[in-house]
Amino acid sequence: MTQNNLFSRSAITMSGAFITLILFIFMSQLVKNDQIFTGTATEAPILHFLQDIPEPTAPQKIQRLQPPAVTPRPVPTSVPQNTTPGVDSITSIAPPVMPTPTETFGREAASADAMPVIQISPQYPIAAARDGKEGFVVVEFDISTLGAVINAKVIDAEPKRIFDKAAIHAIKGWKYKPKMEQGNPVEVRKQKVRLDFSLDQAQ
Repeated sequence: MTQNNLFSRSAITMSGAFITLILFIFMSQLVKNDQIFTGTATEAPILHFLQDIPEPTAPQKIQRLQPPAVTPRPVPTSVPQNTTPGVDSITSIAPPVMPTPTETFGREAASADAMPVIQISPQYPIAAARDGKEGFVVVEFDISTLGAVINAKVIDAEPKRIFDKAAIHAIKGWKYKPKMEQGNPVEVRKQKVRLDFSLDQAQ
């Protein structure tokens, strides 16, 4: 029992001595490798980058182009046509029964007969077109001093009352250049016109 204790103490003592020796050697190596740099520090050179700047060029002169001369087109003088939307040209319109128009041209138109300016074609009645009916209407009317159609009425029609309303509605939209007598407009009475309604024109 005593020998075992002595052997254990000897082993512990030798282990401690061995560990101490290893630590001593390790510390001496650390001290040897610890070198202090004592050199003088030098400043790093400063690099300057210079960019080539192009020399300014003289401004170029800009020549303004003159627009080409525009020659105005002559405006044609014509009798205005009917531009009423929704009106179809489906009938042939006979000219009003009136004397051959004559006018005196000069600084003053002393006398001139009434002349048509706007003539609107009547619309074909839907029922008549559906039933395949054709015919004509003769309308009598007066022309006022302003050139408007007044007192329009049906004096003949075939078939009766089928196309009367469409004919009267169209005639009331007509416009005339009023008749002139000695430089003054006068009313023209009992003008007649025949409106023909044909299915060939309605299609």
